[in-house]
Amino acid sequence: MTDQPDFSRRTWIASVEVLEATWRTHATLTRQLLKLGQDVARRCNDGSIEDRVNHLIKLVDEDPTLRLDCGDRLVDTLVRQAVTSLPGSAWGDEPDYTPAQAILLRALDLDGFTVEDGALRRTLPAELGLPQAQDDITRLLHTYGFTTLKGHLDQALDAHGRGEWASANSQLRTFYEGLFDEIAYALDPTARLLPSSQNRRERLGALGFLDTGLNEWSGDGKNYVNGLFKRLHPSGSHPGLSDQDDSTFRRHVVLITAKLFLARFDQIKRAHP
Repeated sequence: MTDQPDFSRRTWIASVEVLEATWRTHATLTRQLLKLGQDVARRCNDGSIEDRVNHLIKLVDEDPTLRLDCGDRLVDTLVRQAVTSLPGSAWGDEPDYTPAQAILLRALDLDGFTVEDGALRRTLPAELGLPQAQDDITRLLHTYGFTTLKGHLDQALDAHGRGEWASANSQLRTFYEGLFDEIAYALDPTARLLPSSQNRRERLGALGFLDTGLNEWSGDGKNYVNGLFKRLHPSGSHPGLSDQDDSTFRRHVVLITAKLFLARFDQIKRAHP
């Protein structure tokens, strides 16, 4: 069994919030926690129902790989239970989801899952590591004090969770552009004197941070980094209407790309603190 998480923190917290709506009494909550294990129930036994649910979230935060006596991860069990609690379709109509349930479904979509007939189905290969990418990016942004970048990413993911595709797309592009600006500033403080983000990306190419051999950068503009800019927003931050599939694609490719470059930046900073 691998300890690589299948679900991001955003997804399993959304799962807990869906389940919380069904835990209306202490007795009900205690019964559900006991099903998870006596140790889980003991560690989530104090305070109001809200306090006890917060203890559960803290328990997972302390150890996202925590396994139950049956061998399953606690995170996976919480997500599966939340998915099981979702309403089914009636006569082919779309179920009437609560706001919390809709947020969970969109978070699952971002992690590469969909719900079909009450069961989870992968829509993307596990090897992409999307949940881990999201959590790694958040950790590295915090480590290097990229607070503004983290704010743009959080706003993008929050907007996607609310189904606000245009807003999510705009924040993703701002995050992606700002990522190279911040890395350029950190590797070469004189980059702050450059007049544009394009110039700062050129500086990263000159420094060798962007690999010309892998076509990440080139002098003619026909490279991966600039090509992704064009794909994200061909007419600026708001090129027109978007939908869930398109916005989710943008999120996936931006997170995978951001993880690559942040991990590379992290290696450089560790080697030359």
